Amino acid sequence: MKTKILYFVDKLCHDGIQTLLLNIVKNIDTTKFSISFLCFDFGKEYELEKVIKELGCEIYKVAHPQKKPFKCLKQLNLFFKLHKFDIVHCHSSSKSAIVLRYAKKHRVKIRIAHSHCTHFQTKNIFIKMIGNFLMIYTRKYATHYAACSLAAAEWMFGKKNIDSGKVKIIRNAIDISTFSYNDNVRNELRTLYNISDKTFVIGHIGRFMDQKNHKFMIEVLNQLRLKCVDCKMVFVGVGDLMQECQELCHKLNLDDYVIFAGYQSRAYQFYSMFDVFILPSLFEGLPFVGVEAQASGLKCLFSLTVSKQVALCDKLCSFIDLSYGEEHFATCIIDASKEKINRYEIYDELKNSGYDIKSEIKNLESYYMGLLD
Repeated sequence: MKTKILYFVDKLCHDGIQTLLLNIVKNIDTTKFSISFLCFDFGKEYELEKVIKELGCEIYKVAHPQKKPFKCLKQLNLFFKLHKFDIVHCHSSSKSAIVLRYAKKHRVKIRIAHSHCTHFQTKNIFIKMIGNFLMIYTRKYATHYAACSLAAAEWMFGKKNIDSGKVKIIRNAIDISTFSYNDNVRNELRTLYNISDKTFVIGHIGRFMDQKNHKFMIEVLNQLRLKCVDCKMVFVGVGDLMQECQELCHKLNLDDYVIFAGYQSRAYQFYSMFDVFILPSLFEGLPFVGVEAQASGLKCLFSLTVSKQVALCDKLCSFIDLSYGEEHFATCIIDASKEKINRYEIYDELKNSGYDIKSEIKNLESYYMGLLD
């Protein structure tokens, strides 16, 4: 009989957590495990839902707790009454509390709370207060703790639980081969976007949200242009702040030097197009994109808030203090442009780093079976 696992994530959009779950679904042993998803109903179908369904997973939705709190609780209670699972694995920080509560009420024995971040993704103080309150109950109702990095583990579960061995670190593994550097893809994309091979391309992949610090990146590009550097910046992704960023580029006369590529179903190909990858996030756990960029042999410039566990290859990674400002970050990019890296040689080094999904999925399967035993 298959082990029935329920993954809870608030929505199935293209983001880091969802990428991890998709990688797991694609690679887990389906003769042993059956995976379903529980999400909140945002009134629309997200792009990953179709992919997840095609992989044989059921997707269930309940009302959004902020919009219809009482209906959400009622539907969660009914959901766990009607559906039985061996493991409930929650991937949504404080929102996991209400899911774990009803999983416990209906006697799901294994309830995992999984931390993916080091900060709440909001500036609203009231919402943060609610989040901190709910996090207490996330820890209370979970039987086991997991995190993508030590920093993410400490934020949600505290150093004491880490030191006592109560937190399982589950790597944000990827299919390394998918992201390996490809010279043909590089040339095709540069031709498509009319970029000379001599032009230095600064790349970023991520949603347009405060956390990712896109406006800072645009200011960095402005500094590079003031220094007459032959460069362009490419943003892959969509989000609420995209229009504001486009308006800032127009204000700074950068329209000819920035490409807003939008949503890309093959975003992984853009790593081959880039010459450097930047992630000056205001807060992060262990970002998928950082692992992916290194798999393509890219020099990566991270902010200090990014977990240093992301550095799978030290010679590819630099961590920069954002308080030094945009000009300093621009200077770091110029320094990175002078480094000579054989991007084809990086592949073998990273394949043995523990972040290849082919090997990490075995560890996850063993983890689940160990919990059941």
